[in-house]
Amino acid sequence: MNFNKRLINIIKGFLIILPALIVFISAIRNNLNCKVNVCFIYSFVMFVINIFIVLIFLFIKKRLNKDYVKNKRRLTIIFYIYLILEIIILWYFNCSIQSYRKLSDCYSKDMNFVYGHSSRYCGGGIIKGADVESFVAGGLYAKDKNFPYYGAMKMEGVDLESFKFLGNYYAKDKNFIYFRGKTMEVINVESFVVDGWYAKDRNFVLFKGKIMEGVDLESFKFQDNHYARDKNFGYYDGVKIEGSHGESFEYLVNEYARDKNFGYYDGVKIEGSHGESFEYLVDDYARDKNFVYHRGDKIKDSDIESFEYLGGYYAKDKNFSYYLGKRFEVSDINSFEYLVNDYYARDKNFGYYKAVKIEGSHGESFEYLCGEYSRDKNFGYYKGGIVGSDGESFECLEDDSYAKDKDFSYFYGSRFQEEDSIISKYFKYFKKKLISIIN
Repeated sequence: MNFNKRLINIIKGFLIILPALIVFISAIRNNLNCKVNVCFIYSFVMFVINIFIVLIFLFIKKRLNKDYVKNKRRLTIIFYIYLILEIIILWYFNCSIQSYRKLSDCYSKDMNFVYGHSSRYCGGGIIKGADVESFVAGGLYAKDKNFPYYGAMKMEGVDLESFKFLGNYYAKDKNFIYFRGKTMEVINVESFVVDGWYAKDRNFVLFKGKIMEGVDLESFKFQDNHYARDKNFGYYDGVKIEGSHGESFEYLVNEYARDKNFGYYDGVKIEGSHGESFEYLVDDYARDKNFVYHRGDKIKDSDIESFEYLGGYYAKDKNFSYYLGKRFEVSDINSFEYLVNDYYARDKNFGYYKAVKIEGSHGESFEYLCGEYSRDKNFGYYKGGIVGSDGESFECLEDDSYAKDKDFSYFYGSRFQEEDSIISKYFKYFKKKLISIIN
């Protein structure tokens, strides 16, 4: 009998918690931002509160001594009334969760509210007074039937009917151009165009909302978000590149540019470069008739004809191998090849991790596995260090942090027993890490 009563109490307690738990799980599955979505917060709080309510019910029942049957009936009625009310309330909030959708990087909404995401410009919270049904957004700008918005800020004095989002912090109506929600009174609306971070009208050229001085408006051309030119100079992030030749200046790829005289990287002239032969290769590499360059830095003694990008952070020519543009030694340049994961490579004699030879490794059988694990016919490796005693049986498991061979299992390169807890595994991993730092 006592067992049946306990079972009934457990079921009642579960019924109280269940509605809030359903909404809480629903909020998680919908990937809601708990900083801006009150439904998520509400369901979580209700879930916690309900646990205490169950405990209170049990406490009251235990304390009832007089007229137990009558009080028990009242308590049961209160229980079911509370349960029904909670289901109705949480059904309403669950509808809000199901209606939640992201409008832009700055805004989202559900059936009840419009939210600004947590960032410097978006406000992070409910946008008060916003009309949910008519609310539309583009980037950091939005509007409803009553107001335009920049982040959580209502924009006053704007012509709502003609208000449009232009991108990159710009918007306009029939009267003015706006940048980050502020009116730019000197800019002509009809002739205004935006291209990346650059913009211009019939009178001015702008970069990120600031007027650029000394620009030849008629010949000015956008090239990408950073680069532009006029007949006199090239420009990077709105700043004139001194010594550049405007008419021949052109953007290449991946922060590289050139004119008839020089190559450029990140808007900086590459001293000693030859502009007419300067060309982009691949990844962070470029070359001219004399040298190969990595992120604008000259790679000394590189051979431009045989130079090739291998993959990840590796490259080579007929003489040397390179990692992030820095030369390093390998035992055999002809057989040297990139594997996977940016960091791993091999030649016929050795494996390499971050351009460091793995001592004792066997190059021909060396291969990348997963995460930071690799192996050859003799050993298993983690970040270039030997961890596995049997290379042939060494293998990765589904989680990249785990590996095993015929003798042991490994967690982030640290050996562990199968019965070890996750805390114990992490403890061994950080202990190994600390020892390596000290040594």
